[in-house]
Amino acid sequence: MITAFIPARAGSKRIKNKNMSELGGRPLLSYTLDLALHCDLIDRIVVSTDSSSIAAYVYNHYKSTVIHERPSRLAEDKSIIEDSIRHYLLNIDEIDEDIIILLQPTSPLRSLGTLNQFCISSKSSLTSDNCLISVHKSFDDIWYPKNMQNSNLPKGKGFLISRLLQNQPRRQQDREPIYIENSSYYSFHTKLLKKATYISDAEVIGYLIDPLEGFDINTGLDLQIANIILENNLENIS
Repeated sequence: MITAFIPARAGSKRIKNKNMSELGGRPLLSYTLDLALHCDLIDRIVVSTDSSSIAAYVYNHYKSTVIHERPSRLAEDKSIIEDSIRHYLLNIDEIDEDIIILLQPTSPLRSLGTLNQFCISSKSSLTSDNCLISVHKSFDDIWYPKNMQNSNLPKGKGFLISRLLQNQPRRQQDREPIYIENSSYYSFHTKLLKKATYISDAEVIGYLIDPLEGFDINTGLDLQIANIILENNLENIS
């Protein structure tokens, strides 16, 4: 079986009640729910939330969806999603060969075709010792602070930096790509959660997707950009 696990906690510092923020005239959460419901390869959809209002919305609009009541201790800023999935699995009759596909509501620009192919790849590629994560290709020249303790440096202040890939050509056209984890798709066997704290502790298989599908909403500006994309390029993301 494939279970789509959709985390939708109430708390969010940068965008208040982010998962229910309006995008294109409807809640952000609805894009991921609608996509999962249209995927024939997904057997069960679970929304994990600590919010009674989010649970009520899901119950009223998506009655076939399972609601996982997430404890508040697992819905804090520093909580890890793997613990919420483990908590959910403890409360069901777990099937050892189940596959979990983690779909975060903050990636609303996914396509059904990509989700279908990701499900197929998950079934063929996953073991209890690995995970599959979506990435997109980048030719950016990435630098980082030499003093990693100064990670919150203010704008307008100079600081020493080092190039991540020292031998990359200066011209972008000549560079080898790097691959960015974009938080759009993750999949793994339930067995993996019994022996790994984080799924990334296992062998990680990258799954290349279009950068647009990997667009992740974290800030108010991201939400505005997503609205512009929906208004102007709807035919390209359906």
